[in-house]
Amino acid sequence: MNNLTINEKEADDILVITPVGRIDVQQMVQLRKFFESLKEKSFVHVTINMADVTFIDSYGVSVLTNFSNQLKLQEGLLTFYNCRKEIGDFLKIAGVNQIIPILETFDDVKEHFQG
Repeated sequence: MNNLTINEKEADDILVITPVGRIDVQQMVQLRKFFESLKEKSFVHVTINMADVTFIDSYGVSVLTNFSNQLKLQEGLLTFYNCRKEIGDFLKIAGVNQIIPILETFDDVKEHFQG
């Protein structure tokens, strides 16, 4: 199945987004609408738990980096954590880690935002 489920919760003043499934061209509109809806919530620190992302393509990366740029314009910051090895490798090869920090654990995320 090509469905994407997006869960969100707040933990330690950080918005934690947990996508489940594929982040690709077929989910671009859904993902953009989701990120657009977050503008009203005014979170400064946002992290994406990538543990349940099964696939990501360049279109998905584009949507995520655009969201990161929007956050930066509002003095915010986006991080990723808990990436599967193949997803993390793809993001690093694509240079995403130069734009969005890729961390190991939620504790690393909390430390990153406090630093």
